[in-house]
Amino acid sequence: MFKITKIELLKLLKQKKTYIILFMLILLMFTSLKTNSLDMNHIISMNYENATMIDSTKNSINMIKEQLKNDTFTSDEKKEYKEKYLPNAEKELKNVQIIQDKNTDPMDKLKAKIELMKCEIFEINSGKLSSGFSMSQYNMELRYLQHLYDNKIPESKYPMYNSFNYVLNFFTDIGVAIIILLFAILSSDIVSKEMDDSTIKLLLVQPVSRFKVLLGKYMAIILSAVCMLLLTFAVFFIIFGFMHGFGTPSYPVLTHIKYEPHAIPEDSIRYLFDGNSGYFVTSLNLIIKEMLFFILICITTVSVSFMISVLINKSVLAISINVIINAALMYLIYGTTFVKNISQYFYLSYIRSTDVFTGKIYSILQNTKLIPTQGIIVMIITIIISFSISSVVFTKKDM
Repeated sequence: MFKITKIELLKLLKQKKTYIILFMLILLMFTSLKTNSLDMNHIISMNYENATMIDSTKNSINMIKEQLKNDTFTSDEKKEYKEKYLPNAEKELKNVQIIQDKNTDPMDKLKAKIELMKCEIFEINSGKLSSGFSMSQYNMELRYLQHLYDNKIPESKYPMYNSFNYVLNFFTDIGVAIIILLFAILSSDIVSKEMDDSTIKLLLVQPVSRFKVLLGKYMAIILSAVCMLLLTFAVFFIIFGFMHGFGTPSYPVLTHIKYEPHAIPEDSIRYLFDGNSGYFVTSLNLIIKEMLFFILICITTVSVSFMISVLINKSVLAISINVIINAALMYLIYGTTFVKNISQYFYLSYIRSTDVFTGKIYSILQNTKLIPTQGIIVMIITIIISFSISSVVFTKKDM
């Protein structure tokens, strides 16, 4: 079997299609060097370094002091302003000054930002400040900043362009769908092509069982796809690192965020996240999990394509059907609401692996059952079924 796998790998290396697909993968990475390298760790971005913030905060303090002189205020109102709102505004000013001081230690600046956000939350809850952000967003951002402070990790500038973010954000993009289609094309004629031109008979006359022939071909295409994927990402991780920096492997990413359904006037459903849910993992930890998860997605894609290649004798037809099936299924999952309630049973629902691990896939597909564990189970079952059908058909097929 290992000899057959080696032979099949050499065949793949001699095919022009293999190098075209590798070139397409490289081109895909190049086109996403900038578009996908945005910060994903911030839920909201507060511009506390705006030069006008000090003046506006001072004006707020002066307004409160003027209101304390207002004779129309009751003694209780004056007491509330003096004991709550004035100290809060003065605390805001102090923290803004710390943030905008260029000589401030990064960790002190981070602490000041946390305190400043707490001041804003107090004002929002008191009805003294309106904000475009929800309280859930404030809570999530506070947890993020507090995690940085507790673990002595300096806050990175927004947006963050580095290798770790490049990889994490790539898995939220349309590029992952293109990778799936490329691997579907790569594997969809590995058997049908040889059936089409009758070269499969040369293998079958060897003193090796049909099952071993099939398994050898299957292992060869799996190894090719995985190696191409890992090689491409490794190269671009290094390229992006030299261009923009590698980033910090310990930098936190908030994962497994919970989204709750909320009805809106149009009688449709949208999902809003709970700012107190989820937990942090390091960028390195998440990338390792996502790469393994995406490799499993690619293996599943190859397995399904391999099955179609066994079922259909004509290579052109096999490739066409494969691309149509994958493209149509992705469209139904991501472009319509037709299959949203059962999307957890389709492995292509999990191709945006960053969104699966962070929890954003809940709101994208409006299905809270789309979790990594469910995805792994679906993919393993799909692989087993696909290869089982392939082996049964291949061993009984009239060549």
